[in-house]
Amino acid sequence: AREGRCGVLRGMCATTRREDCARLDGCKLLGHCSVADGLCQATTPADCEQSNHCKLFGHCTARDGTCQTTSSADCARSDDCKQSGECTFRDGACVIGSSADCASSGGCKERGECTLSDEACRVMTDADCKGSAACKNDKRCKARPRSENSTADGACL
Repeated sequence: AREGRCGVLRGMCATTRREDCARLDGCKLLGHCSVADGLCQATTPADCEQSNHCKLFGHCTARDGTCQTTSSADCARSDDCKQSGECTFRDGACVIGSSADCASSGGCKERGECTLSDEACRVMTDADCKGSAACKNDKRCKARPRSENSTADGACL
């Protein structure tokens, strides 16, 4: 019973009730809340939408028994989008697709990392800094962009 396998299916011990799956960590973490073929799997939108992996990584769509990221809408629901700007679905993953992704991120709001450059959100202009907490709270409102000869990221000074 500890594993949620509480019924008989084709003469074998198997999961047969949704309630059994709902009690398991796999439901809350991965969205494996429904029963399919005697196993706890993700089969409905609700299974995935309530899972920790949807919130954290955008694994919000049920497909083939698991929760997967399949669209920019999935990415937009994730903490990775909110914090790092990884809001665009491309080539099977959430990535920073534009400066608009950066502008809605925590890095932009806090540190002025509002412009996409070299596949990352970076401080590039004074305007990036002016809307940030770095400017409002610490009076760091001028941009020091990342230079071509340096590996150091830009900053608001």
